[in-house]
Amino acid sequence: MRKIIKIDVKSNFIINCTFDNSEDRIIDLEKILDKNDKYASKVFDDKIFRKVKIGSQGELFWEGIAEMKNL
Repeated sequence: MRKIIKIDVKSNFIINCTFDNSEDRIIDLEKILDKNDKYASKVFDDKIFRKVKIGSQGELFWEGIAEMKNL
């Protein structure tokens, strides 16, 4: 799996990700995550969504809330 090395948070739950092979991808988490899921639903709060970070393995995560292991 490629690692994310840079993120740029866009509006409407979209993140532009740059991977370790220099590839850029736009990820629309609204299409990936289940809004009814116990943990994922918290990410749909705009203030929380914008606190997304890159983990040590190159994954997206929200500290204490959610971690994406595979895209």
